[in-house]
Amino acid sequence: MPAPKPEPEVAAVQQVFEALKPLAPDSQQRVLSSALALLGMSFGSSAAPPSSVNRPSTPVAAAQPGSRPKGLTEFLTETQPGTSAQRITVFAYYRDRFEHLPTFSRADLRPYFPKAKLTPPTNFDRDFSTAVEKGWIHEDGSNSYITQRGATLVESGFEGARSYPEDRATSKVKAPKKTKKK
Repeated sequence: MPAPKPEPEVAAVQQVFEALKPLAPDSQQRVLSSALALLGMSFGSSAAPPSSVNRPSTPVAAAQPGSRPKGLTEFLTETQPGTSAQRITVFAYYRDRFEHLPTFSRADLRPYFPKAKLTPPTNFDRDFSTAVEKGWIHEDGSNSYITQRGATLVESGFEGARSYPEDRATSKVKAPKKTKKK
């Protein structure tokens, strides 16, 4: 007598498991997220992936079929970072939430300035260190990541954080009055 066929759900789980087993955990999560997005679904509270536990839910770039991904410049306009350290934190957030690349090195974030059509800061390392000092980014070589504090700050639009106008270098500053010599 032939062996009974497994239930369709069990067979599907076995196939998914075998397909995902050789992948790294972050790749497994990207594949699952993509598959769910294609099905028009998202992780439920009981099926949340390990790395999303205790993270606020945010819109995912391709959460609904037919939706458009969020562009970097669009996201910068929405979040309104006012300093280079804040922009670097936005880039880390963008990598994590929209590109599904949760870890990075300092060098990985530099190219985001030209991608966003922004002039890179004159002292990128200082600004990156500022984001680390403020607790927005945890630095660990190529395994650096945005912290919960940094993600919350980005999601709040930097509410309560000190910022500067975009064009402060070109803002008008009154020159001292010249006095006539007698």
